[in-house]
Amino acid sequence: MNPGDVFFDDRLYFETYLWIKDKHQRIAPFIPNRMQAHFLAHRTGRDLILKARQLGCSTAIQGRLFRKTVTIPATTTVTISSEPDNTAHLRDIFKLFYSRLPEADRPRSGYDNVRGVTFPGLLSTYYIGTAGKRTFGRGDTITNVHGSEVAFWPHADKLMAGLEEAVPDDPGTDIVYESTPNGAAGRFYEMCMAAMRGEGKWAFHFYPWWWDSEYRIPLEEGESLEPYNDEELALIAQHGLTPAQIKWRRDKLTGRGQLFYQEYPEDPVTCFLLSGTARFDRVRLKARLAQCTEPIEVAYPLRLADGRAMYQLRIYKKPVAGWEYVIGADTAEGVGGDYCAATVRCKRTGEQVATLHGQWPPDLFAERLAELGRRYNNALIGVERNKDGVAVLLALTRICGYWRNVYIHNDGKLGWPTTTVTRPLVISDYDRELRGTEYIIHDRAIIDECLTFVINDRGKPEATAGAHDDLVMADAIAGQMRWARVATETQEVAYRPVRIGNY
Repeated sequence: MNPGDVFFDDRLYFETYLWIKDKHQRIAPFIPNRMQAHFLAHRTGRDLILKARQLGCSTAIQGRLFRKTVTIPATTTVTISSEPDNTAHLRDIFKLFYSRLPEADRPRSGYDNVRGVTFPGLLSTYYIGTAGKRTFGRGDTITNVHGSEVAFWPHADKLMAGLEEAVPDDPGTDIVYESTPNGAAGRFYEMCMAAMRGEGKWAFHFYPWWWDSEYRIPLEEGESLEPYNDEELALIAQHGLTPAQIKWRRDKLTGRGQLFYQEYPEDPVTCFLLSGTARFDRVRLKARLAQCTEPIEVAYPLRLADGRAMYQLRIYKKPVAGWEYVIGADTAEGVGGDYCAATVRCKRTGEQVATLHGQWPPDLFAERLAELGRRYNNALIGVERNKDGVAVLLALTRICGYWRNVYIHNDGKLGWPTTTVTRPLVISDYDRELRGTEYIIHDRAIIDECLTFVINDRGKPEATAGAHDDLVMADAIAGQMRWARVATETQEVAYRPVRIGNY
């Protein structure tokens, strides 16, 4: 091997020149671990890394970009992290690399401060900062970018777009974004989903927690972990996890609860859904995903903006003659943004049996609701009356054949009012249903929205940024309709269906 090859091979350079501080706070030669070696062998120059905590991902990226910065003239490297402590940690990694270089191979540094360091003899620069503290990108020409924990960046869209615009589309440039998951929304999430579908220029790399050989707890002599639950059995069957790894997993779940799935992801899809500050119990919701079924009948195909197709009417069970059904409906403008949504439930069992979910103007949504109501034995329809709901109710009661079964609230007005008083109660009731075992949901799209329904910074439960909660609210209202309808049969109460027209 030519001695000069070490300067062009990441792994050789690491093992020859670089030192790191390991998990045990010891200064040691940089021998790439399993995850680091895999990434270095499969990187493309435009890479997205979804990973568990403390696998050594950032250290590997910093090592590669350090090599390029101190050996290739006119290199500009930018590292941006999510918060100041992580920024300081990455700066310390870079400084340790530099301080341990042999003097003969250590380029002279110019200015050296918290924002970075220059190497005048090479005309190279290393910048480092925290997202939101400085604008990088626009007006600059950058060779390499390391974005750390990008799912947690404020205003990530703008910052990432500026960085990508500043990096020439040349083979010698690198952009690497890495992060643990942070909810099923935002630019990093969207980029990962597109890359997994094979769309665009980004290579997707997923490293779950078991890539770290230290994530295990040895069993005591004679100790048995059986019986294993369904999640554990699936992990053992699909990934060959050992009892020691399962024991470690149980210990982490006990200590971290739902946060475990964010810090230690196990698959590249549900880890996004199971991260963020949840309003509903995501462990139970994840179990519900396995119970969802495919529709037996569909209609109204729609092509989504990301290229995927969905059917706006999904039937999971046909109506049973003589049984009663209820419908909860959440309305929208029908043009972009949120969707109009409705779910059908069986009054007798509470089971969710059909979904109406699309983008229609109020009058057309009312027609769809009427068609669905007729199909399900003239079901009681409860429409959220806020904003566009008034127009839907008007069309439903005056245009669509004077629909007979429309919910009237205890204030004497048509439709379900979502207010600061009723909304928390509806969400609380729905949470109780989701935590139970009796309520059956067939449509996965409802569960997906429940998984991204979070408590925001102001304490309000709502869809996380970029996600939707139309189906959540529609299904929660359907639950109210079910009990409202029961009450009218047993006693004189204000919750009752209203008769319209001459009926």
